[in-house]
Amino acid sequence: MRIQTVQLGFTRPRNLFLVVMAGIVITSGCRKDELESTPAPSPQARSVESGSKPARTRPESAVALPIEWATEDTSAVAKGRKRVDIQAARNSLPLSLYIADRLDWLDRRVGLRVTAVPGEYYNCHYKGRKSSVYHVRLRGDGSAYLDGYVPRDKAGEKLWIALKKKKTLPMTVTVVMRTETVSTICSTQVDVIDHRIGWDDHGPTLAAEGALKRRIQNARDRVPVNNRPTIASFKKVRAKYIDSTLSFRVRARLDRYYQCRYRDAERTHYAISLTGDDYVGLRAYIPRNEQGSALAHLLATDEGRRLTVTVTIPQGRFDELCSDQVEIVAWQKGWKPGRLQK
Repeated sequence: MRIQTVQLGFTRPRNLFLVVMAGIVITSGCRKDELESTPAPSPQARSVESGSKPARTRPESAVALPIEWATEDTSAVAKGRKRVDIQAARNSLPLSLYIADRLDWLDRRVGLRVTAVPGEYYNCHYKGRKSSVYHVRLRGDGSAYLDGYVPRDKAGEKLWIALKKKKTLPMTVTVVMRTETVSTICSTQVDVIDHRIGWDDHGPTLAAEGALKRRIQNARDRVPVNNRPTIASFKKVRAKYIDSTLSFRVRARLDRYYQCRYRDAERTHYAISLTGDDYVGLRAYIPRNEQGSALAHLLATDEGRRLTVTVTIPQGRFDELCSDQVEIVAWQKGWKPGRLQK
């Protein structure tokens, strides 16, 4: 097939085709470079361009957190939200310590400043009661949370509508963990007997600042632990350490796990989660004595902090099914330098 070309003053029509194509490639390349090198407008710039008022600057006590810090119940949070602003709750009784000491708080009213998100968790005592109560997940400054249940009355409906609209709300609540509802499976369930949207600074006693920031800093700590032996290696031969001791550098937080030979130990021991090399961890227990209470109170306001712990496996606590359980016999703040020996 012969293709006829129209001559526009050029002696060689094929050269025209090459010139045009080169011009298109160069032009498109320049536009692409311009687009890739143009920075995205800031939120303030976008608000000005759209004619709306710039967003308010959040208070200094507010901390911008990834959504996983705000809630573990992703179904209760709006899809697509990437960040949630949470202010430091500063509860004099941190939620993690309230849960750890929950048997001492049964049937007692407790006032808390919390951040609430709507939930859908109906289990144990509240299983099948969705028609009579709303589930609201309540958080403080740590990763621990309470599963609160609000009556479906006028006040409860008003709160629920606000939560579904806002997705997260600061609240001042009065809760009670009742004897008849306490459960080893559902350890965080409480009745919300009073609530107010917003934080009442004249309500629950304010604790010193810093717990929320310390938790975030500890979570971002990526320095290698470098235990020898590693926790993973220890777990493979742990039977050799029955009634013997071994020290580890770890990151620690309060836990809520009582199983196997420690399933009935909630009244006698605190549960502590220890994380070592490559995020391999141990479920540790420490007696509820002066040393154990001091550790629990420390971790309640400094979650994930570095510790050096000396652990053992008492003869009567060894269990093949729970290969990660140990008992803490001594602890100290920070990481002890050098190679740790038993």
